[in-house]
Order: sequence, then structure tokens, then C-alpha cells
Amino acid sequence: MGIRIAILSDVHSNWPALQAVGKHLPNQSPDAIYCLGDIVGYGPDPQECVQWIQANANIVVRGNHDDGVVKVAAGQEVVDHNHIAVLAMMKNLEKLSKDDLAYLGQLPYQMFFETINLIISHGCIHEPEGWDYIRYPQEARGQMQFMQTRFACVGHTHQPTIWTGSNSPVRLSYPHEPYKLSAVQKHIINVGSVGQPRDRDPRACYVTIDFYQRKIVVRYHRVSYDIESTIKGLNQMGMQGLLSRRLGLGI
Repeated sequence: MGIRIAILSDVHSNWPALQAVGKHLPNQSPDAIYCLGDIVGYGPDPQECVQWIQANANIVVRGNHDDGVVKVAAGQEVVDHNHIAVLAMMKNLEKLSKDDLAYLGQLPYQMFFETINLIISHGCIHEPEGWDYIRYPQEARGQMQFMQTRFACVGHTHQPTIWTGSNSPVRLSYPHEPYKLSAVQKHIINVGSVGQPRDRDPRACYVTIDFYQRKIVVRYHRVSYDIESTIKGLNQMGMQGLLSRRLGLGI
């Protein structure tokens, strides 16, 4: 018997999307729920999302937007985000309590699970607090050199992708059918984004993974949600424009 873990990432304060995923999850019967960070940022409903993740996710790691909001709250400079992202952090900060910020501030950057041969981070494996992206074969190969496990799960790019093969990683755009990965080689699974997908599919995205002794089975799930409700919230917080268009188009 294997263990099934639901893994989601990049919620980005999109409460309607997270609600829809939350309703979809029980049908998959996961044994645990992991979140790879970026609970906040960009969207209009950070507190609802933080509190849902806190109540429902068994394991959570920190994303760069979670880290950024904590830094803004502490009066620290945020240098690794564009002005739209920083403005959204400031807007999110107005809706977060001290307890919410304390929760975000104590999240680890990375976690390792020896029994299932898995490491999780928000963006990358090596120096996860640097928030590097894994978008190209050379980046995947470089990160695999630091993996002490056969499997890694990340988010950050908002694009569901599987990198497979230790020496010359091959990129697989997310398969629509269950995909088996052997423990013979190393693999990096990007789980996509719940709250701001960027693969030209606006539906929320997450994965379930069945872990067995010598393999895993990855399933991507796409969930429709009330995008117009989120866009309305963005408009009310003064963040209409690019962020609204991105949600509608999945870019």
C-alpha cells in the first residue's frame, strides 16, 4: 500500500480558487496535504487563505511572497520583487493579523521526508531562500545535483511541469493522465498554482502523488472556480489591470 499526498502551491490570496480546491480535495482521499508556499501576495483575500492552510495543511513551507509580506511588516526592504508584487504585499498586510504574520514568519524554507524519498521547497532545492526558478534543463540539472532524494516538489513558476532524468533532464508539460516515475532516477515535480496559473489554463491546479517503495504516481488536477469573484476583489483593492487579465487568461 502506498501513501497519497495532495500538494498545492502559489495560492496567492485567491480565496475562491482555494475554496474550490478545498471542495475537490476530499474526492481524492489524500492521507495528507502539503503546501509549498506563496499563500499570500497578489490576490485580495490573504487572511482567509492563510487560515485555511493553517487549519488544513499538514506540512507547509515558506514562499517568497510569504517571506516578503513578513519583511514588509517588519519595515525591511524587499528587493527581489517588482513594484506590483510589493504593492500587493502592502495591500495584503492591511488584512493580516499579528497571528497570521507570526504563522508565515515561522514557516521553514524546505522539508525533507526520508521515508518517501521526497524533498519540498517553494522554488528550488539548493539555497531555497534564494528563490531561484527551475525553468530550463540546465537549471533542473543543477538543482538535481543537490538532491539527496529521488523526488522533489516545487512551485514558484506557476507552471505544472515534470523534470525527469538526472543527467539530462527532460521537461514534460503536465500529463493529463497519471504519470509513473521510477526511483531509479531523480525527478522534480512542479505542482502548478492554485491561485494564479500561468500555463494558459486559468483553472486552479494541484497534484496528488501516490508514493510506493520504488516509484510514485503523479496526478494533476484542474479545478474551475469563480474567477470573476476574485477579479472583483482585485478591483476593490485597487489592483485591477495586469493581475485581473492574468487570472482570466492563465498567463
